[in-house]
Amino acid sequence: MGRFPFPAAFCRWARMYCGGTWGDGSLSLFMRLPFVTSLTSEERSARIAARRQRSLFWRWVHRGASLNVAMTLLLTLGLACAAATITESRFNTDVARYYIYRNPLFLGWLAILFLNLFCVTLDRWPWQKRHLPFVITHYGIITLLLGAAVGSRFGYEAFMSLEKGGVPEGRVALNQNIVVIQGLRTGGTYEHPFSTLVDLPDASRPHLISVPEAPANHPLTLKIDGYATSLGWVESLAPDAQGGPGLLLRFRNGATGQEMPLVLLRESEAGRKRSFFGLASVDWVASFDAPAHEEKPTPTLQLLGGTEAPLRYRLLRGERVEKEGTLLSGTPLPLGWAEWQVTLESALPNARVEKTIAPTIAATAEANSGIRVALLDGEKPVSPSLWIPSGTSQDLPNPLNAEHPVRVGFGLQTKPLPFAVELVSFDVPRDEGGTTPSDFISTLRFYDLRGTTSKATAHMNYPATYPAGFWLSALGLNYKFSQANWDPDNLDHTTLQVLHDPGWPLKWVGSLLIVFGIASLFYSRTPSP
Repeated sequence: MGRFPFPAAFCRWARMYCGGTWGDGSLSLFMRLPFVTSLTSEERSARIAARRQRSLFWRWVHRGASLNVAMTLLLTLGLACAAATITESRFNTDVARYYIYRNPLFLGWLAILFLNLFCVTLDRWPWQKRHLPFVITHYGIITLLLGAAVGSRFGYEAFMSLEKGGVPEGRVALNQNIVVIQGLRTGGTYEHPFSTLVDLPDASRPHLISVPEAPANHPLTLKIDGYATSLGWVESLAPDAQGGPGLLLRFRNGATGQEMPLVLLRESEAGRKRSFFGLASVDWVASFDAPAHEEKPTPTLQLLGGTEAPLRYRLLRGERVEKEGTLLSGTPLPLGWAEWQVTLESALPNARVEKTIAPTIAATAEANSGIRVALLDGEKPVSPSLWIPSGTSQDLPNPLNAEHPVRVGFGLQTKPLPFAVELVSFDVPRDEGGTTPSDFISTLRFYDLRGTTSKATAHMNYPATYPAGFWLSALGLNYKFSQANWDPDNLDHTTLQVLHDPGWPLKWVGSLLIVFGIASLFYSRTPSP
């Protein structure tokens, strides 16, 4: 174990600076380093004992280096990591990160471990040559922990959507939702983190946020009592003396739980005939005529009457009438369309359609997550409850000043970049003889603050880096752009993942120190007789 075939150049360096005969002897690498003491073991032990007696600082250092402290820390952190692994497998990474990895107790234990490692190295000062592999390994762990802390505090993982030919983008969206409230006096914006992963609000456990810049004698509070993963425009039927006849139908799917209201208005062609997810149609007709021939028959629900007379229905598939009868209010009618059924909720002789934002189970392209908010004056509600979709804002009535409503927004937190990015082109080459994508190629143009431009290309598994340069990469000062998502129907659009980690060099240096320290522990040992 004490001999290792080092290169000749390294052996010459070792003989020059360390003395001895590296390569054909067993001399330690650390023979003549300046921070290695020349004291004997007895002199060193006496110095350590003396400083414990006269210095409070060194007494705390020696207590912090206790093996019992180290074992307690490692055992606790090991159990926490095991619990995090189980949580991640049962739920997801975000839940484990929220409850364990970013828990103040877990971070506190890591900080104590950091101090314990530092105390362990100081406890052995002045160092003898046999201590150096041990010290290097421990300082490698300290450097690794420091790099992780720097990356967690100042680094981030974000996303950016770009459109070919669009305006260069200078902001990224973080994976963190926020609630933004406009101040009542200055109009400034105030951001409040809002987690959509755990501890979601409901009517029994609302989240309360004080409205900024409200008078002390009228403390206004924003109440968040609902969160929906899918918001959309929901149709309803409202009386209107100027409108024509209208029907409100509600479609439900017992197998999937999907639900969709549908409004029909007789006075307009678009209001009489509606598409049902593009797979079927609903038609409010003036009479039941003979079905027309269709090469590709479309399931159709025809309705007749409803306001002046009972509502009759007819289910068609091409020229074939599959079912007909009377549709009674409140009675579900099975349609034979993959477990869908329809119910007549209301029929008005004079009506109009109203659209409001509300939770919906039906997945549509316009669906979006959102929160339900209301304004309180003390404990008294002073505004109606409104849904705010992600990426939008709503004005709530201000009981203190009707001319200046309280503006509330909800969406992903954004972060500015010190440069702007433009999508030059987005290409998706296919496998030969097939349609499976073989690569995703985003050609990007970067604009810095001085107006200088440069190009870079992001391939699948090969991110684009900006600013370019070895030292910028080595020091963790650049940004990496990787392919995250794409739209098969729109190749002028792409979504990129943006990664910035200033703690990257410390992590690498720490890892190398750990490897070097452990290797030195074996390679510099004096061989046993």
